[in-house]
Amino acid sequence: MDLSPSGGRALSGMGGELLLWPAEPADAGVYSCRVTAPSGQYAQKDIQIFVRNPPKISGFTFPPDLVEGSSIQVLCGITSGDKPVYFSWLKDGQHIPSNLQVQEKSLDEFSFLIFSHVTSKHSGEYTCVATNSAAEVNHTARLAVKVAPSWVYEPQDVSALLGTQILAHCATKGYPEPRITWLKGHGSGVNDFRQVSNLDLQFSILSNGSLSISPAAHHHEGQYMCRAENGIGRGLSKIITVSVNEPAHFEFSSRNMTVKRTGQATLVCEARGDPPLALQWTHNMKRVDLTTYRVSVSEKRSDSGVSSQLNIAHAERHDSGVYRCRAENAYGRDELLIYLAVQEFPEAPRGLFVARSDTRGATIAWRRGYDGNARVRVYRLQYRVVGDRHRPDSNDWTDAPTREVPADRVYEKQETSDPNAETTLEYRVEGLRPATAYALRLAAVNAIGDSDYSESVIVQTKEEAPSEPPHNVNVQATAPGELLIKWEAPPQDSWNGQLLGYVVTWREAGASDNATRALTASGWGATSATLAPLRTHAHYDVRVRAFNAVGAGPASAPLTATTLEGVPEAAPQRVRCEALSAQSLRVWWEPPPPALRGGVLLGYEVVYEAVDDPSGQVETRRAGGTEAVLQSLRRAANYSLVLRARTAAGPGPPSSPITCTTHEDIPGAPADIKALANSESTIIVSWLPPAQRNGRIKHYTVYSRPQRVSPHNHLMVIHKDEEEEFFAEIRGLQEHTLYEFWVTAATASGEGEMSAIVARKPTPRAPAKILSFGRRIVTAEGSRVRLRCAAAGSPTPLRVWSRARPAPPLAIDPRIVVKDQIIIIQKLDRSLADNYTCTVSNPWGEERVTWEVRALSPVPRPSIRLAGAAPARLSLAWDAPPSPVHSYTLEWTRTNEAGWAVTRLPGEVRTYTLERLACGAAYRVRLRAHNAAGPSEPSDELVVSTKGGLSKAAAEKDLITTNSTCVRLNLLTWDSNGCPLSQLQVSIRGFDESAWRAGAAAPAEPLVWCDLNPATWYHLKVVATSSAGTTVGTYYFSTLTEEGERIPAPAHFPPGSGGGEHTTLVMAGTGCALLTALLLLAVLAWRRSEPASCLRKGYEPGGAEDKAIEPRDNRRNCQQVYTSSPGKQPPPSKEQQEMYEISPYATFSMSGGATGAARGGAATGATLRTFGRAEPAPLAAAPPPTKQRSLTNADEYTLSRAMTLLVRRSESDSDSSGSPCAECTSGSYRIPQTTPKVAEEVFRAVTDSSAESASTGDARSLSARAHDKARRRPRRHHAPQATRYQQRQEQERRDFTIHV
Repeated sequence: MDLSPSGGRALSGMGGELLLWPAEPADAGVYSCRVTAPSGQYAQKDIQIFVRNPPKISGFTFPPDLVEGSSIQVLCGITSGDKPVYFSWLKDGQHIPSNLQVQEKSLDEFSFLIFSHVTSKHSGEYTCVATNSAAEVNHTARLAVKVAPSWVYEPQDVSALLGTQILAHCATKGYPEPRITWLKGHGSGVNDFRQVSNLDLQFSILSNGSLSISPAAHHHEGQYMCRAENGIGRGLSKIITVSVNEPAHFEFSSRNMTVKRTGQATLVCEARGDPPLALQWTHNMKRVDLTTYRVSVSEKRSDSGVSSQLNIAHAERHDSGVYRCRAENAYGRDELLIYLAVQEFPEAPRGLFVARSDTRGATIAWRRGYDGNARVRVYRLQYRVVGDRHRPDSNDWTDAPTREVPADRVYEKQETSDPNAETTLEYRVEGLRPATAYALRLAAVNAIGDSDYSESVIVQTKEEAPSEPPHNVNVQATAPGELLIKWEAPPQDSWNGQLLGYVVTWREAGASDNATRALTASGWGATSATLAPLRTHAHYDVRVRAFNAVGAGPASAPLTATTLEGVPEAAPQRVRCEALSAQSLRVWWEPPPPALRGGVLLGYEVVYEAVDDPSGQVETRRAGGTEAVLQSLRRAANYSLVLRARTAAGPGPPSSPITCTTHEDIPGAPADIKALANSESTIIVSWLPPAQRNGRIKHYTVYSRPQRVSPHNHLMVIHKDEEEEFFAEIRGLQEHTLYEFWVTAATASGEGEMSAIVARKPTPRAPAKILSFGRRIVTAEGSRVRLRCAAAGSPTPLRVWSRARPAPPLAIDPRIVVKDQIIIIQKLDRSLADNYTCTVSNPWGEERVTWEVRALSPVPRPSIRLAGAAPARLSLAWDAPPSPVHSYTLEWTRTNEAGWAVTRLPGEVRTYTLERLACGAAYRVRLRAHNAAGPSEPSDELVVSTKGGLSKAAAEKDLITTNSTCVRLNLLTWDSNGCPLSQLQVSIRGFDESAWRAGAAAPAEPLVWCDLNPATWYHLKVVATSSAGTTVGTYYFSTLTEEGERIPAPAHFPPGSGGGEHTTLVMAGTGCALLTALLLLAVLAWRRSEPASCLRKGYEPGGAEDKAIEPRDNRRNCQQVYTSSPGKQPPPSKEQQEMYEISPYATFSMSGGATGAARGGAATGATLRTFGRAEPAPLAAAPPPTKQRSLTNADEYTLSRAMTLLVRRSESDSDSSGSPCAECTSGSYRIPQTTPKVAEEVFRAVTDSSAESASTGDARSLSARAHDKARRRPRRHHAPQATRYQQRQEQERRDFTIHV
C-alpha cells in the first residue's frame, strides 16, 4: 500500500501518526510501524484494522384512510449493511402489546408487520429497529384509524336557582376528535334550534364540551341540544330541558334611613321570588310590637313579589336601630336590613383636656358625647388669649375666633385593648403663638345643628426661639481694636417667650467658621455691646441674635465693619546698628509682621539716648524707610536705641533696646590748667580732664619750655578714671626763669588739642597757692562727694576747711570725713549741700578756693489715676511733678502675675492708654519719674480693672431641659458679663457613678448630651473660662421616665466639687457657721479670765501705726462680745458686760440654681447676705429690699437651711483713735444707726450671684485696705482709762445688728 502523502488518503503526521480517511472496506488489514535510529537500529509494531458497514433501512408508511375493521401489512427492509441483521418493532416507543393481535415476521434482509382487523386501539407510532455488528438504526411511521363519535357522558335535564350558575355536561369520543356544538330551541320543532353564540358573555362552552350559563336568569329557561360530529358516521345529538327557579330575595341587602326626632318614618321592604312568599319584621332582633298606635304594617303582592311597609309615627330616640325584613319561599330566604337613625342635636364633647403642647400647637383630646344619631360633620373650636387686656372678663367669649375642625381630621385613639372601652378623640391645634396661654372650648356640629360648648381648658404653649432678629443693628468703631454694636429689641410678639438677652457673634472677614467668637448681653433691655480686643484696622463680620430659654433666633444681616487704625501691635524686627564715625550711627531693621501693623505704616521712630550721660535728653528721629543714620552724636558715646513703628494713630511698642558706641576721636583740650611754684627748682602743674574726652583717655602729656625757646620737654602722666584732677611736678628748673607749660590728652585715636599755655617762675619764696580747681558740683542726694584741696608753696602751706552756712566744724561732723587735703561727704543730703571753702596760707601768701556743692533731689513720687476703662484698655493720667523730669517709666501687671511690663514715656506726656488688655481683669499699675538725679520712688500701686468681669452662671430654669435620655443645655443663658468666653467644659456623672464624663462645648451655643439613663439623677458641672477668670457652676438634674414623668428628689444629694445648692453643702455651711460661733464663744470665755489684756494691747503708747491687716483684725476681734439684747443698757459690772449668747436674728440661706467660684478660690453655693440694722427687729422682719433674681423650681431643686446669729460689739473706739480699734470705725465695719442706706452701701460687695469670684474679692480687698488706711483718724491724746471705759459702755447702747 502506498502510504505516501501523494496517495490522497494516507497522511503521515508528526509523531508517527497514520490517518486513513475516508475508511473503505479495502483498508482493512495489518499495518506495521517501524522507527529507525541513525545508527541503523529500528523498532517495529504491527496493528490490525477492521472496517465495518452499518445497516440502512428503506422507508415505509401506513395508508392514510384506514377505518375500523380494515386489514393491513407493512414491510421494513434494508438496502445495505453487514450481515447478519436483526429486526424488532416498537409501538409508541414500547414493545407492541400482545392483546393488539399484531403479527411480526422477519427474514435476513426484511421484516413484516401484519394487522388483520384494525381498531382505534391500533393507532400510534410504529418503529422498525435494524441492528448489526456495526450499528443500530430505526425508522418510524404513524398508523391512524378513524372512529365515529360515541357518548362518554350523555346530557341530562338541568334546573338552577336564579342568579346561580347553570352547568349542562356533554362529553364524546372518536377519531378525529368530535366537535361539540350547543343549540337553544326557539320553537316547538326540531329545526327551531339555534346555535348558542360565544359572543353572549353569559354563555360559555367549556373545553370538555359542557355548557355554562352564569348568572341564571328567567330567559335562560328552555330546551337545549348537544351535537357531536367528526366527519365519521352520522354524529350524535341530545335535547335537554333547563329550568330556572327564583328564591326569596331583595334587590339590596341594607339601607340607611334618617328621620328627625318627632317626625314620621316609613320603612319599605320589597321582596322578589317564586310564590308563595312570607315576610316578617324585627327591631333590634325583636319582633316589631304592632300593638302600639305609633307602629303599623301593610303588604301588597304582585307577580314579581311582595311589598311591605312599616310606618312609625312621632319617632323617638329609642326607635333608632336595625330593622330586619325577612322574606322566605320554597327556594330560599333573605333579609333586608334598614338602619333607622332618629336624629337630634348632638351633645357637647365630654372631658376636654390638653394631651400635649409645644411651641406653636397643642393636641386636645375629648370623649364623644351623644352625636344625636347624626354623624358629626365638624367640631367648632373657639379660642382666646388668656389675660388679653381687651377682655378683662375671663368668661367673655364675645367675638372670640372660631375654627371649623372637619371630623375626618380628628384622630381616634383606643386607650385599652377592650373593644367596649370609650374612644378618645384627638385633634392638633396649629397656628398658636409660642409662650402664650389660650383658653379653648369645643362644640360638635351635625346635620341637625350645633351642640353646647364644652368646659374650657387652658393651653400654655411652650417657648420657642425668637423668630426675628434684633432691629436697627449698627456698628461703630469707637477706638482702635474696639467695635461698639448697637441694636434695638425685636418686636415683642416675636420674642416667643421671655427674652433673656442677646448674643453678638463676630469673626474676621475671610476667616473660617471656627474663628467665630461670641459675647452675650443679658436682659431684654440690653442695646449695646463692646467687642474688644480686636485687631486694629481689620474687617469683621458682625451678627446679633436675640435668645430666650429655648435658644437663639435668626441672626441679623451680617454687617462688615473696619476697626480704627491703631498703633502697631508689634515692634520692628531684627533691629541692628553700627558706628559709621565718631559722631554717626547707622540703624537698620525689618518691619513688623503685616498682621500686627495696626494700619498703614507711615514710618518709624528711632528713640535714642546716651547711656553714660545722666543729664542727657531722650531724642527721637523719624525715618520713612527701614534704615536711618543718626548724626551729630557725641564722640565715643554708648547709645541705647529702640525702634517704634508709626501709623496715623501713633507709635507702637518699642523694640528691645540695643546699644551702639560711636568711634573714638582725639580728645579736646584739658578743661583747665594751673602751674604753681613749689620751690626754687620745681613747679607743679595741675589740670582737669577734657570736657570732650571723645574716648577713653590713655595718658596726658605735660609740655614745658623756657619762654620763647622752641625746644620743649614733655612728661607723660597716666590717666586714672577715678581721679578728677591730675598733677605733675616739673623738676630741675632754673630759678627766676619764666617757663611755659601746656597739657594734651591722648586717646587711641591720637593726641588731642593742647590746653592754654600758662607761665610761671620757680622761686624759693613760693606763696601758698591751691592746685585744685574750685567748681560747682551737682549730684544726686545720697551720693558720695569727694573734695580735694591740693596746695603748693614753700614752706608747706597750712590748710583750713570751712562752710558758708553755720554748722558744726567739719572735723567733728560725723557725716564728713577730713583726710589731710581731702574731705569726703559720705552721703549727701540737703543739709550738707553748701559752699565749701579751702584756705591755704604760708608766710608768703594766702589763697582760698570755694566748691559749690548742690544736692539734686529726685522727683517726688508721681500720683497716677484712672481716667477711663474699656473692656480691653485702661486710660491713665497723672499730674506734672513740681520739678522737671525728662522721662517716665510706666509698669503694669495683672494682679495674679509676678512679672511687670514696662514702657518708657517722654517727660511731657501726662496720659497714656494701655491697649490690648485682658477683658474684666484686674491690673496693678505704678509710675516712676526720671530726672538727672535718677528715678523717683514708684507711685502707689493703682489697682484697676478693665470693663467686664467673670462670667455669671446661668439660672437652672433657663439652662437645663431634659427628657428621658438627653439633657439640653442652653449655654446662651450663661452670662459672659462683657468678656467673651474662650472655653466651656461640661462634665456629667450619675449619682452612682465615680467618673465624670466631660466634653468641650462651643460658647453661646446649645449643647445636647444624650446616652443618659431614664429616671436618673445626675450631677452637672460647667466650667466657663474667659480672660477675666474661671467660673464653675454646679447643678443637679434628673432625666424623665420613659413615660415623660418627673422623679422625686433623693433624700441626700452627693457633695459637689465646687459647690452645690442641696442638702450636703447646706449642712456643711451650717456646720461651719456653728463651729465658728463655738470658737468665738470659747475665745470670749477665755478672755473673761483676762479682761485687761485687750485693754493693754489696745492702748500701747508710741510707735508708728500698724499697717498690717492681720494685726488690725486681731485687735478688732479682741473687742467683740455677743449679747442677745443690743438695745438694753449693759450692766455695770465687767462680768455681766462680757456675757455672750447666740440669738436667732440673722440667716444663712442657700441660693437655688447654679453656684460658681473663680479659680483659685473656693467654689461654694452659699451666699452670705448682710444687712445693717439700727434697732432690734422681730423674727419675722424682712431684710431691707434688695434686687434679687427670683428663685424658681424651689420645690424640686432648692434646698435651704437657716441659722440666726446676732453679733454685738462690746467695746468701741469712737473716741479713742490711739487704740487699735480706732480702725473699727471704718465704713467697712461700722454701720451708723440712723442711716439704714449706709448699711447697704457698706455691704455692697455681697451679691446674690451664685458664682462668686476669688479674683474679684482680691481686687476688692486691696481697694478696701487703701480705703481703710485713708479713713484712719490721726492720733491724739487719750482720756484717762476709766473715762475711756465709760465711753465704751455708752457706745454699747448704740450697737447694731448684722444679718449673715
